[in-house]
Amino acid sequence: MDCSSSGQIEHWTLDDAKSAIQIETCGDCTTYIKTFRLDYDPELEAVADDLGSLSLDAAIETEGFKRVGLNPFSFPV
Repeated sequence: MDCSSSGQIEHWTLDDAKSAIQIETCGDCTTYIKTFRLDYDPELEAVADDLGSLSLDAAIETEGFKRVGLNPFSFPV
């Protein structure tokens, strides 16, 4: 996250806790990163699924969080 704090980290989804697309928020600096859980769905494609889940971004932004960037672990090596 932006502030390197880990005290107020939360995970959000529109579905259930095992959703392959999640958002991790930091309550200290009010930022978020979207994560793509390939262990839940190995067929995820970071760019397409990022665009396909913009409703999750919109929901988090209404809570006052701002996107920090992309999760570097979301891209295959």
